Amino acid sequence: MERLTLGFQRTSLRAAAEAERQADDLPGAPMSVGYILVNFSARETVDFVHVGASSLRELAGSPAAAAITTWYLLHHLGDQIAFVSDTYDDWPFPGSKSDLASFPDATDRTISALILAGILADRGRVFVDEDEPEHVYVRDLRNVWFEAPADAASVTRRSQE
Repeated sequence: MERLTLGFQRTSLRAAAEAERQADDLPGAPMSVGYILVNFSARETVDFVHVGASSLRELAGSPAAAAITTWYLLHHLGDQIAFVSDTYDDWPFPGSKSDLASFPDATDRTISALILAGILADRGRVFVDEDEPEHVYVRDLRNVWFEAPADAASVTRRSQE
C-alpha cells in the first residue's frame, strides 16, 4: 500500500494548468476547474469553500490554503488521499464520485488546529452574501508566518490563549 496517494496523472495536471492559464487570459472565459481534497481512508473531505480557493493556482498560491493542505496531509500519512476535480472524471478510488455526498468536511477542524498551532489567524470574513450569510461567505485567513514579525508574535500569542 502506498503511504500517500495524490490522485492525479501528469497529463491531467498539465492539461488543467494550461486550461486555467488560458482562461485567465480570455475575458468571459468559463470558470476554472475546482478541486477538493478527498481522504478516502477517513471518508472525509477538505473543500476550501470558505477559504476562497479551489483552482490549482488558488490552492497553491494562497498561503492559507497551502497551509491547510500541508497540515492535513502531514496528519494523515498513510491514508489514500487525492485532489479530485469538479469537472474531470478523475475519481481514483473504489466506488463512485457520488460517494462524496456522504463524506463529512474536515476543513473547519483543520483550520482550528492551524489557529491553535499559531500558523493561521482568522480575521473574520472578507465576503458575506446578504441573502445567505450563514452559507455563502469567504473567511479572511492569514498565514501568521507571512505577517510582519511584531504582528506574527502577537497573533501567535493570542491564538495560544
